Amino acid sequence: MDISWDINKKQQIINFKFCARQIHTGFYQELRFYVLPFLPKKFRDRVIYFPAIESFIKYFKLRKHFNRGSYIPSNIECEIQKTVDILLSKNKKNILKNKTLFQSIQNKFIKHLEVVFPKLKEYKIIISPSMVGSVGYYDYKGNNMLIYPRFDRNTTTICQLIITAATHFFQYPKTIGQYDIHMLEDNSWFEKQKKANDISQKNIFSELNKEIIY
Repeated sequence: MDISWDINKKQQIINFKFCARQIHTGFYQELRFYVLPFLPKKFRDRVIYFPAIESFIKYFKLRKHFNRGSYIPSNIECEIQKTVDILLSKNKKNILKNKTLFQSIQNKFIKHLEVVFPKLKEYKIIISPSMVGSVGYYDYKGNNMLIYPRFDRNTTTICQLIITAATHFFQYPKTIGQYDIHMLEDNSWFEKQKKANDISQKNIFSELNKEIIY
């Protein structure tokens, strides 16, 4: 298993679209998250950060269907990119700090992951901080596990996001790629979260967290 970091500006446009879709369908609202254009000092894990880009908000509100592949006019993409550039510049120091901290425990973390999820040895994990959305989300492409922690997340919560992604993939494979309000009807989202939380509390991971010095 290999873990790398990638700050991809093009991906940020996709992240904005993905977040817009989840707001559009009511997925976040059903889970009682708060959609805000700022990040409060407290309760950030309950906040969906969605910067107030008026032209984008007006555009996607008019669409009956909206997803990460939806077309966005070039002038609106430029506005999103400007916002992304500002956020990247403002938070670059914190992102690099988290990267350094994560790399300090990375080898031990990989070792523990491979004990709990042996099949992960065949995968590459790519961490790509997001400038928008929930505390984090994830996806899979081939043998790549794509992790998108929000820019304000710390090393501990990035580890938890990776554990959640692995739990989802190996124990709930039929729901991979389904970030949909219908997931809530059969409690699969809640089930998955509880299982991931249980795994992250295992001694091998909780002991590792003590080694992270912020």
